[in-house]
Amino acid sequence: MQEKVEGLILRRIRYGDSSLILKIFTRAGGSQSFIASVSKKARGKGLQNSVLQPLQAISGVAQSTPKSELLRLKEARLAYHYQSLRHDPVKNCLGLFLVEVLQYILRQEEPQPPLLDFLLNGLQELDQTDKPVGHFHLVFLMRLLDHLGVAPPAVQSGPYLDLQEGHFREDEALHPHWIQGVVLTQWQELRGLPFEDWWHFQVPASERRRLLSALLDYFRLHVQDFGELRSRKVLREVLA
Repeated sequence: MQEKVEGLILRRIRYGDSSLILKIFTRAGGSQSFIASVSKKARGKGLQNSVLQPLQAISGVAQSTPKSELLRLKEARLAYHYQSLRHDPVKNCLGLFLVEVLQYILRQEEPQPPLLDFLLNGLQELDQTDKPVGHFHLVFLMRLLDHLGVAPPAVQSGPYLDLQEGHFREDEALHPHWIQGVVLTQWQELRGLPFEDWWHFQVPASERRRLLSALLDYFRLHVQDFGELRSRKVLREVLA
Protein backbone atom coordinates (compact mmCIF):
# COMPACT_ATOMS: atom_id res chain seq x y z
CA MET A 1 0.00 0.00 0.00
CA GLN A 2 1.38 3.38 -0.99
CA GLU A 3 0.76 6.75 0.58
CA LYS A 4 1.76 10.30 -0.20
CA VAL A 5 4.32 11.93 2.07
CA GLU A 6 4.69 15.64 2.72
CA GLY A 7 6.80 16.87 5.56
CA LEU A 8 9.98 18.18 7.15
CA ILE A 9 13.00 15.93 7.67
CA LEU A 10 14.14 16.11 11.29
CA ARG A 11 16.84 13.47 11.49
CA ARG A 12 18.73 10.92 9.42
CA ILE A 13 20.76 7.91 10.52
CA ARG A 14 23.00 5.89 8.25
CA TYR A 15 21.81 2.28 7.94
CA GLY A 16 24.18 -0.04 6.13
CA ASP A 17 26.07 1.05 3.04
CA SER A 18 23.25 2.52 1.04
CA SER A 19 20.25 3.17 3.29
CA LEU A 20 19.04 5.82 5.70
CA ILE A 21 16.58 5.81 8.57
CA LEU A 22 14.68 9.09 8.45
CA LYS A 23 12.49 10.81 11.02
CA ILE A 24 10.04 13.06 9.18
CA PHE A 25 7.32 15.28 10.61
CA THR A 26 4.57 14.63 8.07
CA ARG A 27 1.29 16.34 7.32
CA ALA A 28 -0.79 13.16 7.39
CA GLY A 29 0.89 11.11 10.11
CA GLY A 30 2.80 13.44 12.40
CA SER A 31 6.27 12.23 13.35
CA GLN A 32 7.03 9.07 11.36
CA SER A 33 10.07 6.89 10.65
CA PHE A 34 11.06 5.83 7.15
CA ILE A 35 13.78 3.79 5.52
CA ALA A 36 15.20 4.94 2.20
CA SER A 37 17.74 3.57 -0.25
CA VAL A 38 20.23 6.23 -1.32
CA SER A 39 21.89 6.43 -4.70
CA LYS A 40 25.68 6.73 -4.70
CA LYS A 41 25.62 8.13 -8.23
CA ALA A 42 23.74 11.06 -9.71
CA ARG A 43 21.62 8.77 -11.88
CA GLY A 44 21.88 5.56 -9.91
CA LYS A 45 19.10 3.61 -8.28
CA GLY A 46 17.76 5.01 -5.06
CA LEU A 47 16.96 8.50 -3.79
CA GLN A 48 19.31 11.45 -3.97
CA ASN A 49 21.31 12.01 -0.81
CA SER A 50 21.08 15.79 -1.16
CA VAL A 51 17.28 15.63 -0.88
CA LEU A 52 17.29 13.58 2.34
CA GLN A 53 18.92 16.12 4.65
CA PRO A 54 17.60 17.49 7.96
CA LEU A 55 15.57 20.71 7.46
CA GLN A 56 14.54 19.74 3.93
CA ALA A 57 10.88 20.06 3.05
CA ILE A 58 10.00 17.10 0.85
CA SER A 59 7.08 15.49 -0.92
CA GLY A 60 7.05 11.93 -2.15
CA VAL A 61 5.59 8.46 -1.90
CA ALA A 62 6.09 5.78 0.77
CA GLN A 63 5.11 2.12 0.89
CA SER A 64 4.39 -0.10 3.86
CA THR A 65 6.30 -3.37 4.09
CA PRO A 66 4.97 -6.48 5.86
CA LYS A 67 8.32 -7.36 7.48
CA SER A 68 9.07 -3.94 8.94
CA GLU A 69 7.36 -1.27 11.01
CA LEU A 70 9.20 1.33 8.95
CA LEU A 71 7.65 2.82 5.85
CA ARG A 72 9.88 2.65 2.80
CA LEU A 73 10.31 5.99 1.09
CA LYS A 74 10.10 5.16 -2.61
CA GLU A 75 10.05 8.67 -4.07
CA ALA A 76 11.21 12.00 -2.68
CA ARG A 77 11.68 15.43 -4.16
CA LEU A 78 12.28 18.85 -2.69
CA ALA A 79 9.10 20.74 -1.94
CA TYR A 80 11.18 23.90 -1.48
CA HIS A 81 14.69 24.73 -2.68
CA TYR A 82 16.72 26.70 -0.13
CA GLN A 83 18.54 29.63 -1.65
CA SER A 84 20.75 30.79 1.22
CA LEU A 85 20.05 28.72 4.33
CA ARG A 86 22.57 26.01 3.42
CA HIS A 87 25.31 28.43 2.40
CA ASP A 88 24.99 31.35 4.80
CA PRO A 89 26.92 30.32 7.96
CA VAL A 90 24.64 32.18 10.38
CA LYS A 91 21.40 30.98 8.78
CA ASN A 92 22.72 27.43 8.56
CA CYS A 93 23.71 27.45 12.23
CA LEU A 94 20.28 28.77 13.21
CA GLY A 95 18.61 26.09 11.10
CA LEU A 96 20.64 23.30 12.70
CA PHE A 97 19.86 24.68 16.15
CA LEU A 98 16.14 24.83 15.43
CA VAL A 99 16.00 21.32 13.96
CA GLU A 100 17.72 19.97 17.08
CA VAL A 101 15.01 21.63 19.19
CA LEU A 102 12.35 20.10 16.93
CA GLN A 103 13.89 16.63 17.28
CA TYR A 104 13.08 16.72 20.99
CA ILE A 105 9.62 18.20 20.54
CA LEU A 106 8.11 16.41 17.53
CA ARG A 107 7.99 12.84 18.76
CA GLN A 108 4.27 12.15 18.72
CA GLU A 109 2.47 10.51 15.83
CA GLU A 110 -0.58 12.75 15.82
CA PRO A 111 -0.77 14.91 12.68
CA GLN A 112 -0.61 18.66 13.29
CA PRO A 113 -0.93 20.40 9.90
CA PRO A 114 -0.99 23.98 11.33
CA LEU A 115 2.27 23.29 13.18
CA LEU A 116 3.88 21.85 10.05
CA ASP A 117 2.80 24.92 8.07
CA PHE A 118 4.34 27.19 10.71
CA LEU A 119 7.63 25.29 10.59
CA LEU A 120 7.83 25.24 6.80
CA ASN A 121 6.88 28.90 6.46
CA GLY A 122 9.30 29.89 9.22
CA LEU A 123 12.26 28.14 7.61
CA GLN A 124 11.40 29.65 4.25
CA GLU A 125 11.30 33.09 5.86
CA LEU A 126 14.75 32.48 7.36
CA ASP A 127 16.01 31.37 3.96
CA GLN A 128 14.58 34.27 1.99
CA THR A 129 15.19 37.23 4.28
CA ASP A 130 17.97 39.73 3.74
CA LYS A 131 17.54 41.19 7.23
CA PRO A 132 19.92 40.42 10.15
CA VAL A 133 18.83 37.07 11.64
CA GLY A 134 20.58 37.11 15.01
CA HIS A 135 17.27 37.15 16.91
CA PHE A 136 15.16 35.05 14.55
CA HIS A 137 15.38 31.91 16.69
CA LEU A 138 13.96 33.71 19.73
CA VAL A 139 10.78 34.74 17.93
CA PHE A 140 10.52 31.30 16.32
CA LEU A 141 10.77 29.53 19.70
CA MET A 142 8.23 31.85 21.33
CA ARG A 143 5.70 31.23 18.55
CA LEU A 144 6.46 27.49 18.77
CA LEU A 145 5.28 27.53 22.40
CA ASP A 146 1.93 28.84 21.18
CA HIS A 147 1.61 26.06 18.60
CA LEU A 148 2.43 23.45 21.23
CA GLY A 149 -0.23 24.87 23.54
CA VAL A 150 2.11 25.31 26.51
CA ALA A 151 2.83 29.04 26.39
CA PRO A 152 2.22 31.07 29.57
CA PRO A 153 -0.52 33.73 29.62
CA ALA A 154 0.04 36.64 27.25
CA VAL A 155 -1.12 39.25 29.75
CA GLN A 156 1.30 39.92 32.59
CA SER A 157 -0.37 39.74 36.00
CA GLY A 158 2.63 39.93 38.33
CA PRO A 159 6.31 41.00 38.44
CA TYR A 160 7.59 37.40 38.24
CA LEU A 161 7.04 34.68 35.65
CA ASP A 162 7.19 31.19 37.11
CA LEU A 163 8.64 29.12 34.27
CA GLN A 164 7.94 25.84 36.02
CA GLU A 165 4.25 26.50 36.64
CA GLY A 166 3.73 28.63 33.54
CA HIS A 167 2.06 31.61 35.21
CA PHE A 168 2.80 35.01 36.76
CA ARG A 169 3.17 35.58 40.47
CA GLU A 170 3.68 38.39 42.95
CA ASP A 171 6.79 36.98 44.63
CA GLU A 172 9.80 34.79 43.90
CA ALA A 173 9.16 31.07 43.52
CA LEU A 174 10.80 28.59 45.89
CA HIS A 175 12.59 26.97 42.94
CA PRO A 176 15.14 28.57 40.54
CA HIS A 177 12.95 28.58 37.44
CA TRP A 178 11.59 32.12 37.28
CA ILE A 179 12.39 35.42 35.60
CA GLN A 180 11.79 39.07 36.35
CA GLY A 181 13.00 42.54 35.39
CA VAL A 182 14.66 43.08 32.02
CA VAL A 183 14.42 39.44 30.94
CA LEU A 184 10.69 39.36 31.69
CA THR A 185 10.15 42.65 29.86
CA GLN A 186 11.88 41.23 26.79
CA TRP A 187 9.96 37.95 27.14
CA GLN A 188 6.69 39.89 27.05
CA GLU A 189 7.87 41.91 24.06
CA LEU A 190 8.57 38.64 22.24
CA ARG A 191 5.25 37.21 23.42
CA GLY A 192 3.30 40.00 21.78
CA LEU A 193 5.33 40.25 18.57
CA PRO A 194 3.68 38.81 15.42
CA PHE A 195 5.98 36.35 13.73
CA GLU A 196 5.96 38.31 10.48
CA ASP A 197 7.55 41.23 12.38
CA TRP A 198 10.37 39.14 13.87
CA TRP A 199 13.15 41.49 12.72
CA HIS A 200 11.82 44.30 14.94
CA PHE A 201 13.11 42.49 18.03
CA GLN A 202 16.69 43.50 18.83
CA VAL A 203 18.55 43.29 22.18
CA PRO A 204 22.23 43.23 23.17
CA ALA A 205 24.01 39.88 22.87
CA SER A 206 24.24 39.29 26.63
CA GLU A 207 20.49 39.86 27.05
CA ARG A 208 19.76 37.69 24.01
CA ARG A 209 21.63 34.81 25.66
CA ARG A 210 19.75 35.23 28.95
CA LEU A 211 16.43 35.27 27.12
CA LEU A 212 17.36 32.15 25.14
CA SER A 213 18.29 30.42 28.41
CA ALA A 214 14.86 31.27 29.83
CA LEU A 215 13.10 29.96 26.72
CA LEU A 216 15.05 26.69 26.71
CA ASP A 217 14.44 26.30 30.44
CA TYR A 218 10.72 26.66 29.74
CA PHE A 219 10.87 23.98 27.04
CA ARG A 220 12.70 21.58 29.38
CA LEU A 221 10.06 22.10 32.04
CA HIS A 222 7.09 21.60 29.71
CA VAL A 223 8.31 19.16 27.06
CA GLN A 224 9.03 15.63 28.26
CA ASP A 225 12.64 14.46 27.84
CA PHE A 226 13.82 17.75 26.35
CA GLY A 227 17.60 17.33 26.48
CA GLU A 228 20.72 19.44 26.21
CA LEU A 229 21.35 20.99 22.82
CA ARG A 230 24.75 20.28 21.27
CA SER A 231 24.30 23.04 18.71
CA ARG A 232 23.79 25.76 21.29
CA LYS A 233 27.52 26.24 21.89
CA VAL A 234 28.15 26.66 18.16
CA LEU A 235 25.22 29.08 17.92
CA ARG A 236 26.66 31.19 20.70
CA GLU A 237 30.02 31.39 18.93
CA VAL A 238 28.46 32.29 15.59
CA LEU A 239 26.22 34.99 17.09
CA ALA A 240 28.85 36.44 19.47
